[in-house]
Amino acid sequence: MPYAGPLPYPPSEMGIDISKCKFLGRIQLNADQNLWAKFYYRISDESDSNKTSYDLFIEIEPVVSPNSYPYGIYKSTNDINGGTPGNQPSQAIKRSSHSNELYPGPSQWSSPCWAGFTYSDYSKMGTYRVSFNIVSDYLGISIPEEKKIKVLVDFLFQDNSAASSLTIGNGELGVSMPITVTRYNSSYSHSISYEKGETEYEIAARTTATSLTWTPPDDLAELNTSGNDLRVKVYIRTYDSSGKQVGVRYYYTNLKIPERIKPTISLTVTDPSSLANQYGAYIQSKSKARAHFSVTSAYGAGIVLTEMQLGTQWTKESTYDFTLDTSGTVVIICRTKDTRNRESIAQVQINVAPYHPPRITSIDRYRCNADGSPNGEGSYARVVFSAEVSPISNKNSAQYKVQVRQNSLGDWTESVLSGLSGNYSPTDASFIFGADPVSGYDVRVGVTDNFTEQFSGIRQIPPAAAILEVDATGTGMAIGQMAKEPGVLRINLPTFFNHDVTVGGGLTADNIKFGIVESGASKDGVKHYIKFADGTMVQWASAITTQMSISTAFHSIFCSGVKYYDFLVPFVDTNISVMVNASTRYGSTWASVTEVTTSRIRFQMLDFESRVSGISIMLNFIAIGRWLP
Repeated sequence: MPYAGPLPYPPSEMGIDISKCKFLGRIQLNADQNLWAKFYYRISDESDSNKTSYDLFIEIEPVVSPNSYPYGIYKSTNDINGGTPGNQPSQAIKRSSHSNELYPGPSQWSSPCWAGFTYSDYSKMGTYRVSFNIVSDYLGISIPEEKKIKVLVDFLFQDNSAASSLTIGNGELGVSMPITVTRYNSSYSHSISYEKGETEYEIAARTTATSLTWTPPDDLAELNTSGNDLRVKVYIRTYDSSGKQVGVRYYYTNLKIPERIKPTISLTVTDPSSLANQYGAYIQSKSKARAHFSVTSAYGAGIVLTEMQLGTQWTKESTYDFTLDTSGTVVIICRTKDTRNRESIAQVQINVAPYHPPRITSIDRYRCNADGSPNGEGSYARVVFSAEVSPISNKNSAQYKVQVRQNSLGDWTESVLSGLSGNYSPTDASFIFGADPVSGYDVRVGVTDNFTEQFSGIRQIPPAAAILEVDATGTGMAIGQMAKEPGVLRINLPTFFNHDVTVGGGLTADNIKFGIVESGASKDGVKHYIKFADGTMVQWASAITTQMSISTAFHSIFCSGVKYYDFLVPFVDTNISVMVNASTRYGSTWASVTEVTTSRIRFQMLDFESRVSGISIMLNFIAIGRWLP
């Protein structure tokens, strides 16, 4: 069987000018039974709108060195088209208009074009050099010799019946596989190679061994970026005792792309607030888990999907700040899939320390003696309370104070309980202060940690004896305290009116908060609350943030990730009226509440345009509910 193949195997490119057209050709030979050429062309100048057609031909002409080619010049009689190799040039491309689908367009490569020729004269075997020429007639004008595209190629023309053969099965990339050689002649040697693209790579140099092994390299996966197996061409070349090549054969092996060839993920998690560095762990509801991923594809495959997840929170953004609503071991997962449908998963575990705002769990108060023993007519008062503060690996702070106000008038007098500093769970802690027997007192207890300050509700201590007294002028009166002001009625006891009260001369409110039994604010002054005597509680907050993005596509708009707002003081039930407002300088941002519990609300921000992190967003919250059943 005749063989025509390159020695070596170099595709080449040359260019010529044909009138206002420029054709670039690329010619190569293959190791099939026929001698054939494969080439592409392109046109780089399309300025002449009057061009109507062009024809491409291929010709083979001998070159004297190293041997005389045994045949004369052959020029195809038909144009060359994009088909499979054949024994004669087949019907070809003929450009008749710009709309012809085979016309590649300015500066674009055409589809592959082929031309094949058969030789059967075994008497003239040997190595020859020929010139493959792409020629063109433009508007019927033949181009001169010096304008032809010529590519010189050495090829071997021989009888393949003297070639050794091999047996190779199917295998897997990265796994050794056997190759068995059947030698044509015991004095002959052989080499084995495989083809990747237009390049051959050596499996075995010239040898006489008949049993060999080959481990297909992983980079062969580049030949198929959308599937999980591929077909590879393996050559065996035969040499006689003088080292002259006397034959070549090729075979195909099917190779599986192993599961281990898949995309790799780099996943890192940090705390943007640096609280994890300070406390040795992330902190529930205070820290953020900033997750970042980068994905590397495997041997040319594309990445079709990558996403991260923490519980019910998920994102496709490469960097995202997750909220930490639970304590303990928290797992952040990243998944990716490539065009081979191969999936990879990476995960990072972080430790989240439990945290809740500091709280007063119980409080009592009563009149007493100096030693704290109860005495309803005593000139001292005692406050007893218990509290809880989250330790956070014993790195959180815990400070306590008692505030006292006489007769519900004036400012609070504050006493810091330094002896309880750092105590995360004081039980029945006591504070005693001197209390005028004829005066009543308001008391409350405050607790502060590194994040916020909380106060108990106001508790009242009545006078030692409830008295009714008229002052010396006979014009002033007091109930529950001494009468000291002429013309004034002072009431120092809780007062209830069972009927309507008519005020004839107007009502002056001086340092009186009608119906308010408790109010407070967070340590940073952002969050506020007020408790009213009828059981109503109002909470509100206002803040500006630049750490949120509104960039996830949602139908025809964009939304942020899920966000949370923790109430400063829990409500008694979920019958809560909530409003969240978000605004930016663009005027198209709003917020939507998706869940309300007694301790927090969940919401998302929305916009008609995508807003990246860094823009200023004004957030306003207000919630109205009950603090008493």
